[in-house]
Amino acid sequence: MTAAEQHLWETVQALNRAWAEGRRDDVLPFLHRDRVGSWRTNDDGTTVLEWREDDAHVRIYQSVAAVVTYAYVVRYRPAGGEPRERRGRDAVFLVRENGRWLVIADQLTREK
Repeated sequence: MTAAEQHLWETVQALNRAWAEGRRDDVLPFLHRDRVGSWRTNDDGTTVLEWREDDAHVRIYQSVAAVVTYAYVVRYRPAGGEPRERRGRDAVFLVRENGRWLVIADQLTREK
């Protein structure tokens, strides 16, 4: 990865850590004000037990837009439930605004 691509990957990883650790106030600064959809912040009592990322790919377009994709594995416990595991790929779409990369959309695809 180039330095710019590495910076974007580290930005997405920091966002994911804040989400996995339930730090809602730390998630919001990564999100663009006009983002598509909502961002689930585990307000329903779900606890993330483990979050892993692998196989990252970063594409930057004209220094103003980017797509970051990666494989993920998440182990979590729903409120009052048994631990579960999910695997899949994530595609994070970002725009550069005022020198910062912000998430405008995100698409998780689960393995069957």
